[in-house]
Amino acid sequence: MNDRSKDKLGAALQECQLHARLLRQGQLEAQSIGPFTEDAIENLSDETRRLLDQLAYRFGRLQDSNLSSG
Repeated sequence: MNDRSKDKLGAALQECQLHARLLRQGQLEAQSIGPFTEDAIENLSDETRRLLDQLAYRFGRLQDSNLSSG
């Protein structure tokens, strides 16, 4: 493996680690939301919606990372 390939792999790994770390943090925060009943979903606060949006975004980014295309 040449230096350029190692650099690309290192950068991709760092990106994946960032997304995974933030997903774990968000997962811990989301545990306080409680069960996702129909009523709970209809009455989500803006803060909770932002948290769920962030989790979905990070999960998508992690799936789309360069390491997962291997």
